[in-house]
Amino acid sequence: MRVKLLHCNYINNMTTHIIDIGNSRGIRIPKTLLDESGIEGEVELFLKGKSIIISPKRKAREGWAEMYDKAKKLGHDVLTEEDKEWLDAPLSSEADKEWVW
Repeated sequence: MRVKLLHCNYINNMTTHIIDIGNSRGIRIPKTLLDESGIEGEVELFLKGKSIIISPKRKAREGWAEMYDKAKKLGHDVLTEEDKEWLDAPLSSEADKEWVW
């Protein structure tokens, strides 16, 4: 019987333990994984199902210019009638008049 091997994005299958770090818990990440990933400094953590994803911290608004350029090429940078109605809405309502600014 032949077994078809599937491509896997994992470099190595490593095992580590969750350890106590003060009032928190953490893991030690092997240097080889950090070197291969290029991750250093501040990171962001995300949950995806039951997995924790670690990625480099992104800068504020990183990638916005590229997304705008892509939207512009697709013709999605034009305001719709609904957008225009929303922008023309008054900034305050009768309920807001009770507030002291």
